Amino acid sequence: MRADRPSLREIAPWLAYLAAGVLGLVLHASLETGSLTQSFLYDGIGASAIVVTLIGVWMLRPDRPVPWLLMAFGQALFVAGDLTWNYFEIVGEDPFPSVADVLYLAGYPFIALGLFMLIRRRLAGGDRGGVIDAA
Repeated sequence: MRADRPSLREIAPWLAYLAAGVLGLVLHASLETGSLTQSFLYDGIGASAIVVTLIGVWMLRPDRPVPWLLMAFGQALFVAGDLTWNYFEIVGEDPFPSVADVLYLAGYPFIALGLFMLIRRRLAGGDRGGVIDAA
């Protein structure tokens, strides 16, 4: 192996996750649209975001982990909504509104609060322009 190339162990974890995500998206696009396999792969990609966020909080130990945990919880609610919707597809139901809708809607405040907390912490005294951009 050439000395100027990094070994597999030296590749940044975020780069490995990015590569796995791109591979997952390509696989998702190659599957039959609307198939359960495609739906569950989509759910797996969403669940991976929860896992890597929690791993990041555990490994990096940020001063204030609460925003990251709130966003991970919001993402978990989205994935739960997707899984619930998959269940409805399996059993042949199409309720509206459904428990899946409640889970989707419940996730937004947690993600928004996590983002607002990160933006507010970025600058002393707050960052109204950043909050408006995020909104």
